[in-house]
Parts: sequence; structure tokens; C-alpha cells
Amino acid sequence: MTTGLPRGWSVAKLGECCATVEKVDPRKYPDTSFDYIDIGGIEPGSGRIEVTKRLRGRDAPSRARQLVRAGDVILSTVRTYQRKTAIVPESLDGAIASTGFCVLRPHRGVDSRFVLHQLLDNRFVERLSEKQSGTSYPAVRDRDVRAMGIRLAPEVEQRRIVAAIEEHYSRLDAAERALVAADHRLHALYRSVAVDAFDRPDWDWTTLGEIAEVKGGVTKDSKRETDPEFEEFPYLRVANVQRGYLDLSDVTTIRADPLKAQRLVLRPGDLLFNEGGDRDKLGRGWVWEGQIEDCIHQNHVFRARLLGDGFDPYFVSLHANSWGQQWFEAHGKQTTNLASLNLTTLKSFPVPAPSLQEQRAVALHLRSALDSVQHQRLELEHVTARASSLRCSILVEAFAGRLVSHYPHDESAPAPLDCVAAG
Repeated sequence: MTTGLPRGWSVAKLGECCATVEKVDPRKYPDTSFDYIDIGGIEPGSGRIEVTKRLRGRDAPSRARQLVRAGDVILSTVRTYQRKTAIVPESLDGAIASTGFCVLRPHRGVDSRFVLHQLLDNRFVERLSEKQSGTSYPAVRDRDVRAMGIRLAPEVEQRRIVAAIEEHYSRLDAAERALVAADHRLHALYRSVAVDAFDRPDWDWTTLGEIAEVKGGVTKDSKRETDPEFEEFPYLRVANVQRGYLDLSDVTTIRADPLKAQRLVLRPGDLLFNEGGDRDKLGRGWVWEGQIEDCIHQNHVFRARLLGDGFDPYFVSLHANSWGQQWFEAHGKQTTNLASLNLTTLKSFPVPAPSLQEQRAVALHLRSALDSVQHQRLELEHVTARASSLRCSILVEAFAGRLVSHYPHDESAPAPLDCVAAG
């Protein structure tokens, strides 16, 4: 651990350079309000607390037990690979945190943000994640966290390192915001072009149910896992059916009755529509091109098989993904956390009916535009991945002592025992 330490640096366990925090029970003060910090309120990898709850003592959950102060570093001990680690801001001084966090209160001479960035470093996260136990709820113990070693620079150098990290991050944040804005502009531009392409008052209209056989898919059932008569089939889920393309990077399988499955096997030219989930997923879909043999679809994905040869499948799908998006949002059923389409509604979806020649011309034009948009999105994803890689590199350089200059007059880092004494 000490190999390659920069001059003046030391190594300490988190438990040696951070104090423990006070335990409280807010239910003893039923009428007193407090801010509650739960694991779900931490944006992964951001170092920030995004959401808190204002509760009265009488409503406090059993896990609300840790009194935190500004500058405390809180680290989720559950699924540590999610990097739900944050620093407590001044506005939350005196809040109460869940016992699902290990709360670290750095001693004097140890900068909270220096600790925070080190705990967000992928190398630290990987080492800590190796200590997790449990499968459905993998977690580490507080003492596992506090036994982890971190590097300590001289205090003034810690502050310079933190300032340098955050300056680099600020630039990357601005670049990533620009990338998100560019992606939104691409989407809006394509949608505008596509909607205009279908805005033809001279066209006749029909419905999807008039021109296609529309069917639901297979439902997951625990019986399928053990029935010896059933066979394994690849099948498409909502995640596979995107707007204007199919993501086949992760196609799972399901056991199904072979006779029933054969009636659900997709054929090239079949149209796929998502039943829903989030509102923006309603009717989302694309055309099956026979990429996987004997592939079927789950019940949350509808299949529409065109009747006859009067309609181009790409024309219909492009129409559904552009003009149709607003229609699906207006006609889908909305519950508290779920939006959905039923078979009857999908069959009533309006479809323009120009000549097949016009359909193909429109589809060719829009597919060319869509290919251009998707190419540019891939470029944006590449740049975004590069920004993420740069963040990792910045932390590597920072904690190797190479991000800022060393000055001879900097004092040495506090030794672990000095941290405890100073605290």
C-alpha cells in the first residue's frame, strides 16, 4: 500500500482518520421535524445528496438513526459498486441518515472532499466491493469500510488536489451538458422532419387493425421452468425494442410450449410495438428483420403482421415512432407509475394509406435521416464514454500525487495517530 507514495504522504485506515458519529432516535421527539437522508437520495457517482425527506419524529423509519454534520462523508454499505457516496452540505447539518450508510467524519487535517473523491475512485470501490457478502442484498459492514486504507497528502496539498479535481470535473460537466443538449436537438430535428413527412392532407387513412394481425406475446410463468415438454426460445423484451432500432446485445431466453411458441415466432417484416412502462415507451418499436432464428416476444411487446402487400413495414413503423408518439401518449392508459397500451387501442392506431410507391419513398428518406441521427448519437456516446474515462484518469493522477505540484514547504501528511489526537 505504501509503495510509490509521494514524498510527504502517508497511508491511514478510514477508521483512524475519521471519527464515529452520534446515534439518535428521532421517535423520542415525535413532534420535531428533521431532514432524513436515505440511500435512494444519492445520485450514483455524483458525490451529491439529491433528495431528502422532511419527516416528523413520529414518522421516522427504524433506519433513521445517524446524526450527521456538514462535511461528513456518507457511503452506502449496500451494493457498493453503485458508488452512492456523498458529502453532507451545510444545508443538511444536523440531518439524520439511514443506518444503511457508513458515516465518516474526517479528523482535523483531513479534508472531507479529499476523502470523498478517494472513496469514489473506481479502485477503492472495487477493493471495497470484494468485501460484500450476500447475493440478493450484497453489503459490507461499517467495520469493513473503516478498515479500508486511503492515502493522505499534506493538508494544504489535499486542498490543492481537491481544487484541481473539481476544476477538471467542472469542465467535464459542462461538456457533458452540451452533449445531452446536442442529443436532444438531434431527436427534436429528426422528429420534426418525420412528422412533416406524414403531414399530407391528401392521403387516405386506415387503422393498424385493418391492415395487420396484431397479437400479444408469451407470459413468464414459473411452471415453464420445470415442464419437461417445454423448450428454450430466444425472446424479445421491452428493453430490446427501441424507437427506430432493435437492441439485440442482450437477448434472453424463455421456456415455452413448442406448439404455442411456433405461433409467436417472428417473421421478417413483422412490426414490434412496446406495451408501455414509462410514458415515452408507449408504442415504441421497429421492424423485425429475422436477425435471430425462432425468436418470439414477451407479452409486453405486441407484434403486428401486415396483411397482404399494400403497406411497407418501415413506413408504418416510422409513422408510429414519430407522428404516432403523441397519439400513443394521448391514448395510453396511465396508472400511478405505469403507462400502457392494450390490444384494442393499438389496433385503432391511425395509419396513413398513400400508394406503396409513396410509402417507400417516404420510408427511404426517413431511414436515411434516421441512420444519420443514429450515427451522430454513436459519436456522442463515444465522447461521453471518453469523458467518463477522463474522470477515472483524473482520480488516478490525483492520488498518485501527479495532479498538482509539490512544494518543499508543505508539511507532511498527518500520521494516523496524529489524526485521532487532533480529532
